[in-house]
Amino acid sequence: MKKTVLFLLSFILLNVINLKAQECGEGEYIIHIYVLNETKVENIYYEILVASDKLEEDIAKENPPYSSSVPCIYYYKQGLELPMPFIPAYVAETKFEEDKSLAFLRNFDIQIPAAQGKIENGIIKFQTLETYEGKHLLRIYTDEKEVYLYDSLLGGCGMLHKVLWDAHPKIIR
Repeated sequence: MKKTVLFLLSFILLNVINLKAQECGEGEYIIHIYVLNETKVENIYYEILVASDKLEEDIAKENPPYSSSVPCIYYYKQGLELPMPFIPAYVAETKFEEDKSLAFLRNFDIQIPAAQGKIENGIIKFQTLETYEGKHLLRIYTDEKEVYLYDSLLGGCGMLHKVLWDAHPKIIR
């Protein structure tokens, strides 16, 4: 009897050790766009871009070549802001649809969003998978202005960001 119990406990422990806990499995990444004085923003669009390795390298160095006086890009944990002249250096030549990291998502029932589209009613929503870690640049823009967000748009349990769309659009933390 003792051997059977010991065997069962060993079997259970060995199987549990290899498990990875999940908090949610999947969720939604949501961005609300707010304007002041109840003005309505027409023709606002988004575009998902693949970030170059240089962006992660510069974040890791914690010394990116930027001036924080012009907020154009917001990094979800570090608050990295870049002026527009540096944005092209951080966009990879790979198109979003061709990003190799998306192959991981294709193994699950996760809807991969279009690379670009029109934002309806001031809300952007992407379905997320908790275990996906790929990060992308999200460009939110009109003909006159734009803001960039660097984040794991399709990973994690979900996220809510707010964008204040005024003369100089910015992410509200």
